[in-house]
Amino acid sequence: MSRYYASCSSFVPSPWRLDLSTTVCSIDGSAGGDRVDAFQGPDGRFHLIVLDACGHGAQAEHIADMALYTIRTLLWQGLTPAVVFGLLNQLCLDFCNDGSETSFGSGAIASIDPDATAGTFASAGHVDVLRFRADGQRFDHCPTGPLFGVTPHTQYRDERFAYRASEIFVFFTDGLTDIRVGNGFLGTSGVISIVKDALASASGISSSQLITRVRRLAGGAFNDDAAAMIVSLSGSLNTPQ
Repeated sequence: MSRYYASCSSFVPSPWRLDLSTTVCSIDGSAGGDRVDAFQGPDGRFHLIVLDACGHGAQAEHIADMALYTIRTLLWQGLTPAVVFGLLNQLCLDFCNDGSETSFGSGAIASIDPDATAGTFASAGHVDVLRFRADGQRFDHCPTGPLFGVTPHTQYRDERFAYRASEIFVFFTDGLTDIRVGNGFLGTSGVISIVKDALASASGISSSQLITRVRRLAGGAFNDDAAAMIVSLSGSLNTPQ
């Protein structure tokens, strides 16, 4: 039986407001191996994170928790997303070097600069992260390195991007893209269509609405853990809040 967790929060690290919604679905009643997270570090950067640990149940839950808190700690120290994935990759390999456990997965991090005009992105073999502007323009952030926990001494690449306030980030895991629709799979293109249709309406879309629409296409249930996070940063350094 699927279990759903959903939350919406907004906080004001002046002069910016980070609005986000997160939803995580586990297929076996555990916390599962998919994670989404967002926080502001001491240097003022906003960090947006998605993770998908291999497997299901307690093992995936353990890997996901370890990876998430490792990432949070390293980002808190001021490291870039690519450096963080490089260190996480080696930690996972060292952690399971006795062959007793497999610790690998995918993930993506977007770190937005304190002035919210640019950011840095890196992805460890994760499905694309989507970014939408108010005028409908879309940017696809693709992997900048392989899965973490597979190959020793892997190098990941940081990708710099220009950012505009009120752009919408859409993070999700392959539990959404891998559902069967007709004779194929929903894929990233299917998620894009759902989000674009929703953004074209006045109501917009939340993570729970995205999960619900995909679950409906899947016939009411997922075959894998799934997670989604939709984030926007609004405000202006020159506009009183």
